[in-house]
Amino acid sequence: MVGNTRHDRPETPQTPFQAYYPYAQDLWVQRPINFGTIILKTEMDPPSVIMDFRKAVAAIDPDIPILRISTFDDFIQTNFAFRELTTAIVSIFAGVAVLLATVGLYAVISYSVAQRTREIGIRTALGAPSTSILVIVIRSGLAIACGGLVVGALIASIVSRFITSLLYGVSPSDPLTLGAGTIVLGMAAFLACLIPALRATRINPIAALRE
Repeated sequence: MVGNTRHDRPETPQTPFQAYYPYAQDLWVQRPINFGTIILKTEMDPPSVIMDFRKAVAAIDPDIPILRISTFDDFIQTNFAFRELTTAIVSIFAGVAVLLATVGLYAVISYSVAQRTREIGIRTALGAPSTSILVIVIRSGLAIACGGLVVGALIASIVSRFITSLLYGVSPSDPLTLGAGTIVLGMAAFLACLIPALRATRINPIAALRE
C-alpha cells in the first residue's frame, strides 16, 4: 500500500486508495492487449542507458517489444503541449483585454478633461495648484476604474465556479491570484488616468477661458 497519486491528468481526482501488486497478478495480462511501463532514474547519458535497457530486456525475453522510449521531460512536454498552447492563447487574450480596457479608460478620461477644460482653466486662474488639478482628474478616472473592478470581481466570482475542473493547484477564489489581477488592472487604470491628468495641468487658463 502506498500514498495516493493522480493518474492521466493533474486535475483528475485522487483515488480513495492506492495499491501496487505483481505484474503477474494483473488481470489485464489475461486479455489480448497488455503492456507495462518501466521508469528508470539515472544520472548517465540517456542514449547509453537506452542501449543497456534494450540489452537487459532482450536477455530476459527477446520477443518482448519495446514500443516507446523517451525522457521524462520529453514525455511531459508532449502530453502538456496542448495545455501550454491553451494557456498561452488565454494569456494573450487577457493581455489584449487589459490593453483595450486601458485604452478605453484613457479615451474616456481624455474626453472628460476636454469637456472640463474651461473649469480647469478657471481653477488654475483662481490659484489652484497643479497637484490639485492632478488629483481631481485622477480621482474621477479611478472612480470609474474602481466601479469596473467591483463589477468585474463579482462576475469573476460567479464565472469561476464553472472553471473549477480546469484548475490545478489553485482554487477559483484564490486570494493571491485575485489580488494580483486587481493590482495589475489598478496600475493600468492609474497609468491611463495619469497621462490626461498631466495634460490637464498644462492647460493655459487664458486660452481655456476664451473657448
